[in-house]
Amino acid sequence: MSPSDATESSERLMGTLPPGDGLAASKSGIELMSRPHTRVLYLACFLSALLDFTTFINMAPQTDIIERILLALPYGVMADHRGRKTVFLLFMLGLFISDIWVKLVSDVVPAQERVRALLKLTAMDLVAQIVATPIAAAMMRYSSWYPLALSSALLVFIALLGLRLPETRPHRYRPLPGEDLEEENPGQYHRIGRRPLLKEYEKFFESLKSTLTRPVIMLLFVFFLACFGAQALQLLLQYASKKFGWGYGKASLLMSLRSSFHLALATILMPLIDTWISRRWGVPADQKDMTLSQFSGVLLVLGHLTLFLANGPPALCFGLVTTALGSSFLVTLRSTMTALVPASSEVQVNVGDQG
Repeated sequence: MSPSDATESSERLMGTLPPGDGLAASKSGIELMSRPHTRVLYLACFLSALLDFTTFINMAPQTDIIERILLALPYGVMADHRGRKTVFLLFMLGLFISDIWVKLVSDVVPAQERVRALLKLTAMDLVAQIVATPIAAAMMRYSSWYPLALSSALLVFIALLGLRLPETRPHRYRPLPGEDLEEENPGQYHRIGRRPLLKEYEKFFESLKSTLTRPVIMLLFVFFLACFGAQALQLLLQYASKKFGWGYGKASLLMSLRSSFHLALATILMPLIDTWISRRWGVPADQKDMTLSQFSGVLLVLGHLTLFLANGPPALCFGLVTTALGSSFLVTLRSTMTALVPASSEVQVNVGDQG
């Protein structure tokens, strides 16, 4: 590889190419989605988030009889022929790929626009959660089967939308540094699908080793801690009701307050800040995302510290609003990690994180 090619590869990996060259590099790896396909993807993401109202139905245990009836026989036959472990691993695989919509957006959106696209997904998830709960509650006043039937219908509709999406995996890619180039001509692209399956696995583990660099590992660890902290906020309802003697109805207003500021951040504040930084400073995408991550991280620390020291409702509400304003930390951190790896390894870093 010549020095110019090495420089170009490192700039592409770090996301520091000029805007025109970065877009050309993205188009050379994959063909960006057209506007209709992008709309289909966002609609599918919104409907996937809307399906979360089935967690509300889980309070009625008798509703899970449908999947038992439909899946008991095929899963039983599969377990007898393929083994129980195979069925269990298939279930775990489904949990990992359930967040694949985020990977699709990270794959097809240019680096400079990635944060705004992920913020749209966050906003759609929040809107779906706000809309789904009252709809499910109203439908359950007539029958608990209506929300479940609607959930199944939306799931089928999402599957049909998925058939309209183009494949986002790059058909051609440049060899990673250190790859064996004996079978390919140096500097030439080669097709992924023509290599033996065993060699595909070997290439996968080699690229995984080159992907998990020290900065990426540190960011993954920070991502894990941030996800853990986000889940801990679910205990705020019980904490407020015990500490201040509130009923659950009054304490639930805290979650509405946080969701309102989180939605305002994802739809208005953060897109404006992201656009302003891009146009005013003209910094590369990876530096911009890192700056936004650091700013959001500071707000999260201050917010959680205020929640810890709060001795009254005003301080508790202030800390809750501060954490909501820093809630885009997971979005910007995800975009930062994506910019640190090659295009062919983005899914390896993203798969499994549920932020």
